[in-house]
Amino acid sequence: DSLHQIGLTFEDHGENTLALKAFSREMSLRKSAHYCDKRRVARVLNAIGVIQCKRGKFKNAIEFFTEALVNMDSTGGRNATFAATLFNVGLALEKMGETERAFQTYAETLMMYKVEGLGEENPMVSKVINKIRKNPNVEIEVPVSINGQLPCTL
Repeated sequence: DSLHQIGLTFEDHGENTLALKAFSREMSLRKSAHYCDKRRVARVLNAIGVIQCKRGKFKNAIEFFTEALVNMDSTGGRNATFAATLFNVGLALEKMGETERAFQTYAETLMMYKVEGLGEENPMVSKVINKIRKNPNVEIEVPVSINGQLPCTL
């Protein structure tokens, strides 16, 4: 957890290269540990994805976010943390010009937040809603649960 905090501190100060080094070191330690905590691995993967976005490497970011989502899915399902990472995927897709996929991802993110009981007063929920409202011309399929599982079209 210390390396993660160090990485976040570097990121907060705009030192993305140093943040990436800290997160990468944390990742190698977590993956080599006797017990691999997939939730914490997912947290690191998401953090690395955020740094990749800041560096303009959106395709790489999506790969990290996707791996984080797979880890989250296998350890606790689709909750608010999963939704936050999914939102990051949407941001990367939007930056890559894949607007329809991005907005579909935002719709799925919003559904997950609502299932978690979060309302518009939550800053993450309002951020997603504002994204969706910015482009009313994009058609979004309303996600529905399948066998009790919320959808994720990635």
